[in-house]
Amino acid sequence: MMDKTDYFMTITQESTLSYKAVYEEKVKGGDFSGARIISCTISSCNFDKSNLISTDFDGTTLSNCSFTDVKWERTDFCSLVASSCVFRNVDFTFSTMRNCDFRNCEFIQCTFDHIALSGSNFLECNFIEIHLQQSSTYLNKYTNCCFKRCNINGNFYYNLLLDCKYKNSVFEKKLIAYNYFCSADGRISDIGFSQVERKTVQDELLQYNLLINLVLLGWNESNNADLAIIRFIMAIYKLLDMEILIREEQLSFLRNILEYLLDAEKISAVTIIESLCRIENLVSTFEANPNDAYQKCKYSLNLIKNTLSNAYEELGSSISYVSGSNLQDKENQIKIVYEQEPEIPICQVINEIRDSLGITAPDAFRIKTEQGSFHEWISCYDSILGCLQLFVAVLGLGYSIIKDNTKKKKESDNLPEELSEGTSAQMLAMLNQAISKRKLSSDFDQTIKIVLKNEIVTSKNCKGYSKSNIYSLEINPPNN
Repeated sequence: MMDKTDYFMTITQESTLSYKAVYEEKVKGGDFSGARIISCTISSCNFDKSNLISTDFDGTTLSNCSFTDVKWERTDFCSLVASSCVFRNVDFTFSTMRNCDFRNCEFIQCTFDHIALSGSNFLECNFIEIHLQQSSTYLNKYTNCCFKRCNINGNFYYNLLLDCKYKNSVFEKKLIAYNYFCSADGRISDIGFSQVERKTVQDELLQYNLLINLVLLGWNESNNADLAIIRFIMAIYKLLDMEILIREEQLSFLRNILEYLLDAEKISAVTIIESLCRIENLVSTFEANPNDAYQKCKYSLNLIKNTLSNAYEELGSSISYVSGSNLQDKENQIKIVYEQEPEIPICQVINEIRDSLGITAPDAFRIKTEQGSFHEWISCYDSILGCLQLFVAVLGLGYSIIKDNTKKKKESDNLPEELSEGTSAQMLAMLNQAISKRKLSSDFDQTIKIVLKNEIVTSKNCKGYSKSNIYSLEINPPNN
């Protein structure tokens, strides 16, 4: 147990407190304006009616602290970490927060006007009666946070709001196209957006060629991450082709999205390789005929390209054929439930993968079908179950070829036609060329090539093998 300290009883305005462990101090009416707090650990302290104007906090950790009726304007918060802290009626006007982490904190009736907040993370935090009017709030991540009686306006752009809750809170209508609101039930109405407002925002985006924001608007409604990534890259291509400058924070936002989706395993190998191919095509096109718009964002595009390339090699080296030493190569009946029948029979794909891997086994074949949505039963021997698993794995469907009766929520693919584009033969050739440059397991490599040959790619809704179209996949005993 630490002993109670008294550092804030001794420091004065414009002084420096550095590399100290501050514990159980109760400060009321203190004036520390202009002071510098550097690399300190402040625990179980209370600050009440105190003046912290222009008191910079650099590399400092706060835990189990409370700040009530505190003036904290014009402060530079850099690499601050705060956990289980309460900020009540704190004025952060004209302050700057960069690379800060807040965990299990509460912000109650605080003022964030004209704040510059970027590159920060909020985990399981509560925002209560926050009325944001003017700010520069960019590129932050809010995870499992709750907004209660909040009203958010102004430059609240390119933030990730992941599985957050909104109680009696309203966001300015345009913000639906400037942030990613990911929730379990996908109800945009919870943050105060109506369909009429959504249409108004869409029309404005189209009028001013805000194509990246148009994709973001569609993603917030469909929650189809795979298709959104493809459309982001297509939108960037079109903007560069029109010589429209792209804001740096938009590209940083796309990189943040990619990192989040890759960490959460929410996009498939097929999406990654198609995205990689499209961005390689973009770079080669504008390297041959550069313009100012491309030159300005060239570095950021290459960062995105490298992120995709590294992710693809990691996936490609981890997915391979598994046979199982205890299998007796008996026949299995597999039931698959789709929303609609796929464009290409799954048995055709499985048999092509089997042939490419040199496996000797009877053909997989369709036993019967039923209408409802679309139900299909296929026969598949033990030795080629691994081929089915490879197909499922590269599409990111999330099945392990076991009984699963969970019905997946259908996602909408109604994204703006202005960004639609098919996958041409040239695109597929480029995809195969991109594959040849990667260090992949041979099983994965062969499966990807079969998938691409059949044009089972994200921009074509995987020909019916998308997450939104497949409801369940389960193995049944023969003649069941």
